[in-house]
Amino acid sequence: MSLLANPPRQSLPIAGIEILRLSRDESFDIVRSECAKRPTRIAWIYANCVNILRRDDAYRQAISKFEFVLNDGAGVELAARLLGYPVVDNLCGTDWIPEFLNRLNSSNDQSLKRVFLLGATPDRLHAAVTNFKRRWPNLELCGSQPGYFESDAIAIAAIAAANPHILIVGLGVPKQELFLAQNWHHLVDSGLTIAISGGAIVDHVAGAITRAPIFFRRMRLEWLYRLVTEPRRLWRRYLIGNILFFKDLFQEWLKKN
Repeated sequence: MSLLANPPRQSLPIAGIEILRLSRDESFDIVRSECAKRPTRIAWIYANCVNILRRDDAYRQAISKFEFVLNDGAGVELAARLLGYPVVDNLCGTDWIPEFLNRLNSSNDQSLKRVFLLGATPDRLHAAVTNFKRRWPNLELCGSQPGYFESDAIAIAAIAAANPHILIVGLGVPKQELFLAQNWHHLVDSGLTIAISGGAIVDHVAGAITRAPIFFRRMRLEWLYRLVTEPRRLWRRYLIGNILFFKDLFQEWLKKN
């Protein structure tokens, strides 16, 4: 079940997780409203996440505790239609997170100004820090930590010392969700307001990974662009993974009908 007391519409149930069906504007407004009441975690579900959810109980249990689980990508959008719970907008995290930061950058709300980046290699993180400061000058990047650390305690100590309002975690699925679930009480004690499971967002801010051209995005073919540009890393996810995703989706549809 959704952790929101009054979700705006019935959520999308898939692989044992409830995905909130929000418009883009609703998602920003409700996140801002909810984090004013309590510390809030945000994650996204796309087709590969669903495949992982079906075999990884720890990941499913971790993400089920998040206050916001949002839809991402054409696969989940199609699944929503077939299961009878169509989503309102594609809330792709790679678009959503920068837009959220844009809104905070233009806001006078001083309670959401301090940001910490966790993830990527040292070189990419350095580039992300430089680009972040130029892109969102009214936000304070109060700290950063590469994504390759020997123990969670190292990252937790760095975050606590920086005392951020917003933590953006780019460790990849499911590592980032497990990190937040297992260390949530420590992060809350450090004064954190929002934690965002950002996937490759640090690499995107660094400029190391680029978005697909607008044509591919409008045609819901960004996965194809990424497969062509990074075949060695992504062929298994998109070729084998998509087959598994749609096979399981068809079986779920048969049970529903």
